[in-house]
Amino acid sequence: EKGHIKESLQFFHRMQEDGKVRPNNITFIGILTEYAKYGGLEEGQLIHYHILVEGLETDIAISNALINMYGKCGDVYDACGIFENMRSKDVVSWNTIIHVCTNHEQWNSPFPYFKQMQNQGTLPDDITFVKVLDAISNQRSLHEGKQIHACIYSKGFESSIVVATALVNMYGRHGCMKRTSVLFDEMYDRDTIAWNAMIELHAQEGEEKYALQVYEQMQQEGVLPEKSTYVSVLSTCTLHSMSTECKCAHARIMVRQCGLDLVLGNALLNTYAKCGRLGDAWKMFQDLHVRDVVSWNTIIAAHSQNGKARKALKIFLSMRKEGISPNAVTFINVLSACSHCGLIDEACEILLSMHLHFSIKPNV
Repeated sequence: EKGHIKESLQFFHRMQEDGKVRPNNITFIGILTEYAKYGGLEEGQLIHYHILVEGLETDIAISNALINMYGKCGDVYDACGIFENMRSKDVVSWNTIIHVCTNHEQWNSPFPYFKQMQNQGTLPDDITFVKVLDAISNQRSLHEGKQIHACIYSKGFESSIVVATALVNMYGRHGCMKRTSVLFDEMYDRDTIAWNAMIELHAQEGEEKYALQVYEQMQQEGVLPEKSTYVSVLSTCTLHSMSTECKCAHARIMVRQCGLDLVLGNALLNTYAKCGRLGDAWKMFQDLHVRDVVSWNTIIAAHSQNGKARKALKIFLSMRKEGISPNAVTFINVLSACSHCGLIDEACEILLSMHLHFSIKPNV
């Protein structure tokens, strides 16, 4: 669970060497689940071999864990191979392969699996619908989305809050905002995730005022915003340079003692910077107790884009002194600052340092 894959393998081998306790399905499922999180494909393949040795490959739960592991590690071919070779499948099996295909659009659409699932007599659950709708949202297939919508109503899943939210998101991603609003209003219950979805969708459609109205309505109905809500609101302010609204959101965050963690801090920093409020951005940067490369990149870009290129270069030097490793985005921002000031020699030196000191190969 802590990501120490090598150590977990060592204990697994010690368990085998001891010989008194044989691994069972719980052993393998636990290991595969964690390897899926950390992308340990080679280690997962080794565990797959031991599963075959123990004769547990027919266990449905183990097969599901293998599909998940191969899918999360990017080996969709083997994930689908295991799925196709399963003698029996449960709803988790179908949900897992649909999820794998959803995350790898270039491989296959999950929609045929959804149809095959029903043809073979396995009833979908709310997770099935959420995964399929998520895929349809990404693939921009409104016709299939409407088919799934009809299936949801026929099977009585319209009252599920997670399914209803996925429908709202699907129609919103296709630009059907009227339909999205109707579905949202018809929801029996609305949690923070549902409200956040409406805020984000209206912001993406350029309806920033309506997005903020939804934010206000959410609070009027007694639903307290979470950190994710504030990130969505700040994203709206960033997209449309709404500095006053950003200030209001900042004040509410502090009053409600939501806590300025790194994600919220970076979101506020980015919004102030994009709104041209350089002084507020700099104060926000200084108030951050912890800063990552995103924080530094944002403040460097803010100074560069607001005509403070030399200050941007000084911040870059401070970043290096504090031991924060720059990335490609950092160098784009710093080179942009050099461009504004005509600092050719400094730009050439920075370009060379990318590869020499940070092993970052310059792209186009």
